[in-house]
Amino acid sequence: MKKSENLNISTIYLRIKNLIKVKKITYNELADLIGFSRPTVANWFKGTSKIDVDTIVTIADKLNVPVNFFFDNNEGNIPEVISSDKEQLLKELIQEKNARIALLEEKIKLLELIGKKTPVHTENAECADAAG
Repeated sequence: MKKSENLNISTIYLRIKNLIKVKKITYNELADLIGFSRPTVANWFKGTSKIDVDTIVTIADKLNVPVNFFFDNNEGNIPEVISSDKEQLLKELIQEKNARIALLEEKIKLLELIGKKTPVHTENAECADAAG
């Protein structure tokens, strides 16, 4: 196999990997979706087996992208169809981040409240200093 062919195959696999990330599906779900065994799909990505053009067409069809997404020299740009999925994924990630921040802020407030309600006895601290 020529080096250029190797690059094209690698690019196709990379684009499939990125596509399934954006579509939020696993390799196993991809295998089920396109009618291949899970080990076969895993072997494509391990490099122990090659994917054929008909399978790439099937993947494009099932994942709702144009076939040329895998072959054109588009630097891996995600088609507009996927861009909306990517935007939705980013929105969900931002919402999750904001929810985590809100939870942390609540924990901080709770800790501050606990700190205000628990008086610190400076006498005990002084005794501990003198003993130490």
